[in-house]
Amino acid sequence: MRFSAVAALGAAASASASAIVSRQVPSCAIACLDEITSNSCSPTDNACLCRDAAFIATTTACITDTCPGDDTQTALALMQAICAAVGVTLTAPTGSPTGT
Repeated sequence: MRFSAVAALGAAASASASAIVSRQVPSCAIACLDEITSNSCSPTDNACLCRDAAFIATTTACITDTCPGDDTQTALALMQAICAAVGVTLTAPTGSPTGT
């Protein structure tokens, strides 16, 4: 299953305030984020990242191609939660992020 829910993974993994969250992020997902950047968002701006369709699509594709099933689902569920916390609803399987 593919979610548009990965945008905030990089911010969650790299922001110092998110130390607990980063321990929950599968290493395969973090590896993807080391290679992907957003042209329009700060890496710590979760709301912006959650709304950046290109970043979401690229990151989601990398994670679904790289991570094993359980890690993929863990990363995608975490992204949905992070984006929900900043008022962005992410949908499955191919929906776009929308503000709430």
